[in-house]
Amino acid sequence: MTSVRLLFIGLLCFCASSKAQNELDVGLGKSLFIRQFLAEIDWRIETTQQKQFNEFRLCTFRDSVNYHYFSKHLNKLRVEVQGKALRISNFTQERQLSRCHAIFLSDDSQKVFNWENAESTVAKALIIVEGQNQVGKGAHIGLFLNQQQTFNYELNPDRFIQSIFVPSPALLQYAQLSKSKIAAKIELLRQLVNFTEWPESALPFSAEKPFVLCTFKQPVLNEFLGHFIGNKTIQGGSVKNQAVDNIDEIKGCDTVFIGNDYSQTLIKALINRAEMKALLVGNAPQLGEKGVHYNLEPTQSTSSQRFEINLMAFAQTGHTPRFELLNSAVLIEKDYPELAKTLNQIIQQTRWPKKGKVSEEQAKITVCLSQQDELLQSFLQKSTENALLEKTLKTKIKKINFSQLSMKQRNGQCDVVVLNALTKESSLQNMALENVKDKLLVVSSYEKNIKAPFHYRVFLSPRKIELEFDLDFLNASGFLPSETLLQLGKAIQRRGDD
Repeated sequence: MTSVRLLFIGLLCFCASSKAQNELDVGLGKSLFIRQFLAEIDWRIETTQQKQFNEFRLCTFRDSVNYHYFSKHLNKLRVEVQGKALRISNFTQERQLSRCHAIFLSDDSQKVFNWENAESTVAKALIIVEGQNQVGKGAHIGLFLNQQQTFNYELNPDRFIQSIFVPSPALLQYAQLSKSKIAAKIELLRQLVNFTEWPESALPFSAEKPFVLCTFKQPVLNEFLGHFIGNKTIQGGSVKNQAVDNIDEIKGCDTVFIGNDYSQTLIKALINRAEMKALLVGNAPQLGEKGVHYNLEPTQSTSSQRFEINLMAFAQTGHTPRFELLNSAVLIEKDYPELAKTLNQIIQQTRWPKKGKVSEEQAKITVCLSQQDELLQSFLQKSTENALLEKTLKTKIKKINFSQLSMKQRNGQCDVVVLNALTKESSLQNMALENVKDKLLVVSSYEKNIKAPFHYRVFLSPRKIELEFDLDFLNASGFLPSETLLQLGKAIQRRGDD
């Protein structure tokens, strides 16, 4: 047993020895627990650097009693956190709390503290509250005396995961954990993975070959993941959890749990999901559309549909969800990695009219997207970078320069116009009929009865993306699709009302 565990056991047994000394013992007990809490948190370098002080500041709020206790006991111990001397302050105004790294709120302090504004005033601080069952207000840790008059504490997993504070395994081991969404999601994740069939090429999991369950750029989640999974099995084998920060590390994972990360690294990982061969599980809005297999935070959900399934992601990696899951899920229709790949093929493999604004010999074109399509812009940019790197470009177009313009700004500035399904059909017709003779018009939609003219239409469905093209309109505009595009897509007859 380590010295840290021995210390926690000793602290948890700390009790009031007599009524006469009760107040003194409680003050000392609080101080010792606060010191241990601060020592058992990985504060991350950015946390201590963002406060422009040379000390680590522990604060109380309108609470002279606990301020006195902490000052008396902790100053004697000469406590340091992250190599910085501990400074204890008692503030009377909430705005002053923004200077603090950790905040202790007594019962009376909690009554006057504005929890609704906590995200703006103390978003980067660890909040410790006094009393049992109080962490649900928005605190990280709750410290209280139980019926045996010994100290105990509880952690709020959801609050920790929203922040960047990583609790140590010892802090988790001896804590009571409040009811949390993340605990339910981790169990749902385990069930989904167990109801997924792995590709035939994958080796069976066992005690000798544990199932590697990774978290992507989420060290806090990784600690709770290991705690909640415990000795449970996945795919019949033992589980090893680990935190990863880059794509190369993902290649060693069997499943990757992805949270609220919108970096270019994540987009690159999702575009290259077929190469990684890992099952990707998301835990944030829009991750289903971004390309994960399962997303536990659906944009729209019901009591019977608690997660999203992206069938195109499954088709790429060779995994298969069991049919029972399909009835309990929202099926994703727009897969951004595949949509970006298709649009990239269209742009690369279409010859522009030589007399037009853009010709084969020119190395840059401008793609204009609807104002709602910032996400598509990111995926299209990263997809283009992959094509350049792999030297799979079929034309002399070497770079795509993106700009998001309003509908009015589009004319005269865009070489390719990509309109999404959110655009009203009347707007599609107007844009298609205005100055399109030297512009390539691409429409992505969920329905096939769009009446507006288009050169290419990308039809989105849960299982595949279909490409259609209007040869009459292409020829009339002077555009020429490559043989590859002709084989990938389906030609349609131009209707008389178009």
